Amino acid sequence: MEAKQLVQCLLNLSEQSANLARLIREDKDLFQLLIASKDQRENGEPDFKTLADVLIQATFKYGIKRQFPHRDIQVMGEEDGTFPLTSGGYVHLEITEDPEHTSELLSRILKSPLVVRKLCAAIHATVHVHDGSVEQIESSCVLPDALSIWIDPIDSCPQSIREQQHDRYPAQQWLSD
Repeated sequence: MEAKQLVQCLLNLSEQSANLARLIREDKDLFQLLIASKDQRENGEPDFKTLADVLIQATFKYGIKRQFPHRDIQVMGEEDGTFPLTSGGYVHLEITEDPEHTSELLSRILKSPLVVRKLCAAIHATVHVHDGSVEQIESSCVLPDALSIWIDPIDSCPQSIREQQHDRYPAQQWLSD
């Protein structure tokens, strides 16, 4: 596998993931519904995950498998791929080629068919980022057959939640200070 192909794939998936995060974050009510508590951190503070965390991680796994089906590439992250249901239990969010399957999974978490359709469209969209620097990667640069990728889509989740609750995003804070 060429490094150029992997870098292009990662750029595309990063932009697709950003689109998902923006879609979830733009709706304050939706954002608050999609926060789940995890175990406490070592320092005793509560730990959270968002549906964006879980969806982005699942989308990355799906995108890598789709692009490199015969390669041993493991996509790992902080989340376990599950999201709790308000009625109890969990949904394991594994993205497949079938948008209807994705829709069924999301419909178990979300009650709004419109939101489910928007998220499914973003998950199954084809995104291509053009970056001239990718073309500069030497074609002779070959990656090993086995590779692991670690992602943590929304790091500092508690800070992100607090900023959303106060209607102030990090970029807005930097611009206003």
